[in-house]
Amino acid sequence: MKVYEIQFVEWHTGSGYDSSGGCIFQLLKDKEPFSRVFIRMTRTLASCWKLEEEKTIRDYLLHIGLPKVKVYLESDSFPLGDGQNIPEIILHSGNQPAERPFLEKQCKFRIKSPTGEICQIAFEPDRETLDITSRETCNQCPLPDDRIRCEYLSHMQTTIQHALGQYKRFLGRAICGYSGTLIHDAEQCIPGGKNKNCWRQTFEISEPEIKIPSDLSARVTDEIDFLNILFERKYGIRPLVPKYTRSIWSYWRLRHKRRIHA
Repeated sequence: MKVYEIQFVEWHTGSGYDSSGGCIFQLLKDKEPFSRVFIRMTRTLASCWKLEEEKTIRDYLLHIGLPKVKVYLESDSFPLGDGQNIPEIILHSGNQPAERPFLEKQCKFRIKSPTGEICQIAFEPDRETLDITSRETCNQCPLPDDRIRCEYLSHMQTTIQHALGQYKRFLGRAICGYSGTLIHDAEQCIPGGKNKNCWRQTFEISEPEIKIPSDLSARVTDEIDFLNILFERKYGIRPLVPKYTRSIWSYWRLRHKRRIHA
């Protein structure tokens, strides 16, 4: 099992003819730093998505770029940096139909019930509206998206207000697992969040399963037979291992002798 950790380092503003800036992350494997990665996007892509504000550019970089880092790590093909040359993931060709779902908020606490969607971390004295939510309500909630939320953030609570015929959900208190303190600005627990230098995410990658050939036993016995014949031809005595596990048939003995002469 390989354990990877991703830590936020810093933001970079746009520089050059076709760059809208990016962000740098530190990568750790089994708690040991092994590389950094620079995720950036081109101005062409920013124009394609009409990403003009700094916040929307950063949201796109995180929601689209960060999962790409994990894909590279899972494929075990990530290029290593040497401290000065940092590998880049460049977001340059926008596929709007394919990427639009990635820009929508993902929240594991929004689940379906027989009567509609509910929020699992809702806290409200009024039990009738305790957990009512919807996709739009969740999108407006300041709780960070699952993909970019710091893993130290825990014990979150949301509250709801009903005004002008609409429900709006707000963040209550939460606990930072890194400092062990109560926090009231959990919306900042994202890469580069204000006064939040402890952001990290970890994930595990299983080792590839070793596939055992179905004819392994037959292969082993064949090699034992082959070694037996070599031993007899060289020393003229019978080896101590069982003789001719499969080569009692003339076909197998002839096959092994051909291997010897080859």
